[in-house]
Amino acid sequence: MHSRTVDQVRSWDSRPFAGGLGGLSELSERDHTGAVVAGDTWLFMLNGRVIGVFEGSLSDFEESGTVYGAPHDSLPLLFAMQERGGQPRARYFTEDTPLAEADRTLSEANFTGYVELSENVLSGDYYLVYYGGTRRAAAFIGESGRLETGEKAYELAADEVGLYEVMDVSMTITEIPEPAATAAGTATDTATATAADSSEATDAAVSAPDTESNESPAAEDQGSEEDSTPSESPAEAESSTSASASTADGSNSTTQEASSADAESPADPEPEAESPADPEREAGPSPSTGTANAAAAEGQEAPETGKASTEAESDPRSESAVEADADSDLDRMFRAEAEWRRTRAIPALDPDETEPVDSDAEPNTSSAATSQPADSAGRQSSQPTGQPESVSSTSSTPTANRAATGSNAGRRKKLEAALAKRDERIERLEEQLQSAESQRESLESELEAARSERARLEEELADVRSERDDLQARVEELEAGGGPSGAGGPDAIDPATALAGTNLFVRYESKGKPTLEAIAEADPDAINANLQLEHHTQFESESAKVDGQPYRSYLEGTGAFRFVSWLLREFPYELLELEADSAMGELFEAIPQIDRVEFDGSVTVDPESGAQEEFAIVMRDRMGNPLAVAAYNEGRNPVQGEELETLLDGARAVAGAVDSLAGAFYVTASFFEPQALESAESAASSGGLFSRKEKASYVNPDGGSGFHLGLIEDRSEAFHVTVPKL
Repeated sequence: MHSRTVDQVRSWDSRPFAGGLGGLSELSERDHTGAVVAGDTWLFMLNGRVIGVFEGSLSDFEESGTVYGAPHDSLPLLFAMQERGGQPRARYFTEDTPLAEADRTLSEANFTGYVELSENVLSGDYYLVYYGGTRRAAAFIGESGRLETGEKAYELAADEVGLYEVMDVSMTITEIPEPAATAAGTATDTATATAADSSEATDAAVSAPDTESNESPAAEDQGSEEDSTPSESPAEAESSTSASASTADGSNSTTQEASSADAESPADPEPEAESPADPEREAGPSPSTGTANAAAAEGQEAPETGKASTEAESDPRSESAVEADADSDLDRMFRAEAEWRRTRAIPALDPDETEPVDSDAEPNTSSAATSQPADSAGRQSSQPTGQPESVSSTSSTPTANRAATGSNAGRRKKLEAALAKRDERIERLEEQLQSAESQRESLESELEAARSERARLEEELADVRSERDDLQARVEELEAGGGPSGAGGPDAIDPATALAGTNLFVRYESKGKPTLEAIAEADPDAINANLQLEHHTQFESESAKVDGQPYRSYLEGTGAFRFVSWLLREFPYELLELEADSAMGELFEAIPQIDRVEFDGSVTVDPESGAQEEFAIVMRDRMGNPLAVAAYNEGRNPVQGEELETLLDGARAVAGAVDSLAGAFYVTASFFEPQALESAESAASSGGLFSRKEKASYVNPDGGSGFHLGLIEDRSEAFHVTVPKL
């Protein structure tokens, strides 16, 4: 047994099992759903039906054991299928073929088996169990294996992403044998009831008047033969009577079973008990009846009694009833087997690939429908007292027809009532669904309005906070004795003037030590220790203060300065570690060539007209050629698609004017809106944004050379590459 099966079953509610097939039969009658364990043998039940016996046989359950009640009917069916084993038919990825689509197809095809969704799924294992197309769901969530069942388990599975496998399982129902003691008792009761029926038939035949018997030539011939038969001695009569009784008991045992089934079938609309009474029966027993009884009491056999016994033994009604019952049982077995075979077919999830079901495999419902009324008619027909057998057989036909008609009418009424209830329930559920849909649409409208209002308020709050920060900075400048544009003193400089008047130079402590030219070979720590970023300003930086702090401290705390340092000291080694240096090859090769960095710089794109493109950061080589440009957003609002398009337009213009541009970056302290990501994706080429091919996130303008596009997020004092997806 699987370890999960053992652990799960032993966690169910349990009670002792006394043992014996009678105990199993009692569980079956109670529609038990769960498991029974006796020793090492395991048995699973679903609604009272044995769907699997493992590591033993039914005989092992003569011993005592434990009964376990399943918390949900999906579990014993799933465990039984897993223990039986099945044939894997197909595997699908949920992104290609959603689980809901597979569920709909399997249900419509009356599939029997299960679907397992566990591969590449971290949250747990999910199962959809099918029996004749009916789906049950179970899930084992997390490392603890927390159980979820029913619709909640199905909804959890439908929301997961991973690989699932369709398993075809052949299921059979194991019949519980009738206990030996019960079978013997049934046989004894049947024989006793049959003997009583035989005695009643004998009394009825003896009481028939001679005038009625003369109406049938067959009766006259039979009477003549009896008259010509020599009388028997008392001993011979007793022996003959015993033999006849024994024969009647044996031949009528099956008839008694048919009578029992008859008692459970729908009643005849015109039962025989309501027919006009026999006049002689109302007046009392006939003389011939008294004579026969007296002769039987003295151990002698009356002629009429022997005749009645012979007719009872030769009556074909018992044999035909047994045959009809057997045919009906076989027909039900064949229908069930055909249904099992049909449910084993695995439909293709693509309707065009589904094979048609062979019509020859369908059960012969017309034969079953024909045999059932005939069986009912055979069981309910009876021979009226005082009439010959031929007359009784003829008169029983209308009664049988009425019984069959009444039975069918009763079934039809029950079916119509059930259909009416189902239609009412469907109508009620549809009304509830419409009400829920209307409520959902109303709530969605309210939610959308609330979201719009929240966005508006957030924008207003951001504007107020920005205005507050500006006023606070102004107050601090005034308190420090400074002011914007040199107001209040020669040492006070506003942030915009400080950055615009600053250039950075990439220098090294010693050219003999590792430099960026040796990125691929040298130790990164050695290169960074040798690397220096020196600044040159258009003002006196030693005494200058920006926002009340020394210029050097202010500069190194700006996002623009930190981005340049990250691009030189960390980004190349991330590319090497992720083996993306080839995909970002042009930019990777351009980084060691960076010699000078401008803040709030510009690049000339048309020397004749003097047209320029402005950027927050411009990185150049020793000859002044632009190698990379960047835009920087220090605000809290996310980057919109229009803002990214502005950067792309400027970078395309530079790429069309010079061949040295290798990269363009958009750096933000917030995040990128989906429209911005879509703009980046549409602008990139050579396999798209998220490709690991030769040129990742590569923009190739109509004219000029191409460049790599990077979207960088500055959060928590660290830079994160959003595009490309390295």
